[in-house]
Amino acid sequence: MDSLSFVALSSDHFPFLHKWMQEPHVLQWWGEGKTWSFKEIQKKYHSYTLGYKIEQGMKKPIFPFIIYFKEQPIGFIQFYNAFEHEMRYKVEEVWVNASKSLAAIDFYIGDNQHIGKGIGAEALKSFLQQYVFPTFEACIVDPEKRNKIAIKTYAKAGFTTLQEQESSIIMVANREEKKNPLIIFGSSRSDGNTLSAIKAAIKDRPIPLVDLQRLDIAHYDYNYANSHDDFIPLAEKMVRHNPIILATPVYWYSMSALMKTFIDRWSDLLDIRKDIGRRLTNKELYVITSFGESMPRGFEDAFSQTCDYLDMQYKGCFYFYSGNDDLELKKANEIMADRFFSEIFN
Repeated sequence: MDSLSFVALSSDHFPFLHKWMQEPHVLQWWGEGKTWSFKEIQKKYHSYTLGYKIEQGMKKPIFPFIIYFKEQPIGFIQFYNAFEHEMRYKVEEVWVNASKSLAAIDFYIGDNQHIGKGIGAEALKSFLQQYVFPTFEACIVDPEKRNKIAIKTYAKAGFTTLQEQESSIIMVANREEKKNPLIIFGSSRSDGNTLSAIKAAIKDRPIPLVDLQRLDIAHYDYNYANSHDDFIPLAEKMVRHNPIILATPVYWYSMSALMKTFIDRWSDLLDIRKDIGRRLTNKELYVITSFGESMPRGFEDAFSQTCDYLDMQYKGCFYFYSGNDDLELKKANEIMADRFFSEIFN
């Protein structure tokens, strides 16, 4: 959003911090169990305006800003080196890649008139690109599990779950994420038209492909009697990749039964394996399909709405015409395949 900007914290901003700290949605997570006076705000944030925070008698660098939207102050955001500051957890225990620089971030929208409008996620994304990622390779946050709004906002801004703590969720956003796609293929024929569609779409890229027909994935069971089949191992593989590409033929205007069974089992990730489900947050999902007659109406709805529910990003579908009667659709295959390939890799 062009209307977003960030101004380094100064004493002129203290009245805003004090006002926002009285708001229930801020006080609940930032209030430390008390009501803040203006003098307490001054005392806490004075050193912040000078670029440091006192911890155990030592000055630790910190970079606080006020978020402006349409030239009006609406919130607070700050970042710092995660390894230099005290955290509610030991950074070394959750961040194994010690050679990779890591920032931590704190953030809230204080003005309640700007909550629930998507501004928070946009502010986070913009702040990461402008201030955090020029210096650090990754950024970490630790919202409390009960703070569902914050978790969803961080997810929309590109953070994914790194680890679950007893009361919080450690989430991370990376400066650059290399494309690491995975194709999950569900068709009654492993060498049919949908495989041709896959080859057209990915060209010569060596992308791992999982054929659902070769796995034992049973239908969803309310008692989770199927929890030891091949679904959970595939789900664990899936969260290590981005984007995820689902490939299915059009069967009776919808996806194949194999693919539908597989997606039905995603319910397991909302109940017995939430740790996996949370790691799907913000991942990209593409679809490849082959059709032989007319292009189906509403074919993508199930995929896009699943992404909406799981806070994933639905990116679109490559429709591959496998018939011979419509020469225009046949010619369009190559053009659409090139466009799909560029969307993923460029």
